[in-house]
Amino acid sequence: MFEKLTEKGEALDDRIDALAEIYKKSFPVDFHNPAYQTQAVVTVVGRICSDANEGKANERSLVLETSRSLGGGSRVKLDVSEIDGFSFFPGQIVVLSGINANGSSFAVTRVHELPLLPVSKSSPLDLGELHLNQMDDQLTTIIAAAGPYTLNDNLQFEPFAVLMERVNKERPDVLLL
Repeated sequence: MFEKLTEKGEALDDRIDALAEIYKKSFPVDFHNPAYQTQAVVTVVGRICSDANEGKANERSLVLETSRSLGGGSRVKLDVSEIDGFSFFPGQIVVLSGINANGSSFAVTRVHELPLLPVSKSSPLDLGELHLNQMDDQLTTIIAAAGPYTLNDNLQFEPFAVLMERVNKERPDVLLL
């Protein structure tokens, strides 16, 4: 809530840089600045943003924001007319290939798949031991819930209160919101 803009920017940059490093470990690639004019196909990494002040993001309002270390924190308009079946959302970090022929927009030719997460290092026996509660040999109980926790016509958090009543009654080991 009282975050400085520089700290927020650094956190966003760190996320982009972290994904770039993860991608480089799986695929040998050099990342380029998407704002630079080039006739060759280059690979870039950045965060999807929208330049529309109001309304929903659409294919004409998409921009790619780079980290300060990989692209000087620049934003470049995305031209996604060459790709079929894409789905982006603001804040999504993506790896793209394409060309910036005129210096004003990056024409995307490919959306790269991100590497898979590493496999679990826990053995099935270890997981089985964690699954049983040490106190009374009962199974671990989990309640998972997703918001919003308010109604459309008021901000009284009535659905949240109902959820908390259930949590207090059932006493789960884990509550995941």
